[in-house]
Amino acid sequence: MKTKYLVLLSILFSWSSLLAQDDNIRLNKNAVSITAPAFTRIYSINYERVLRQKKWITTANVGFYHLPLRESTKRLKALFIGVDFLQGKKTHYLDLGMSLIIDKTADFVNFSGSPYNTAATLIPKIGYRHQKKAKGVFYRALVMPFLLEITPREPIDQLENNHFIFTSPSVDVLSLSIGYSF
Repeated sequence: MKTKYLVLLSILFSWSSLLAQDDNIRLNKNAVSITAPAFTRIYSINYERVLRQKKWITTANVGFYHLPLRESTKRLKALFIGVDFLQGKKTHYLDLGMSLIIDKTADFVNFSGSPYNTAATLIPKIGYRHQKKAKGVFYRALVMPFLLEITPREPIDQLENNHFIFTSPSVDVLSLSIGYSF
């Protein structure tokens, strides 16, 4: 229930902030950020590139993240790619996006067949971004209410082949980022 209120407040705050602004700033093309708890409860390190600055600012992003798994499972590769659309004026932006998470794990103790497993998951995002200047520090708060597993990994929380998953203990609802645009 609290999640619904948090999402509603985030949307209302973002749109009311957008209407109160009057001057646009052009964001610099590159940005780096760190997000916690990210998609996976720990952190992610991200690179973002502005592709287009029209009515909606379009950005592409890529990053690496840490996924805690059980002891017998080794995380070999874990990354995500995504696209975000920013709408706003001056310093306040509504942030809508979608990320594709790809991870490869190896379990040499509890496996049948190949010990390697690759998973792909789509996560839609909605949030708020605050950036005072085109170059400099920004922060962002994102809400990720559900995920869609394209190719499921070994069920971390025994999700029983449910590919459409509302936020569960393996995915956090709220992520906070701090970054630098250059």
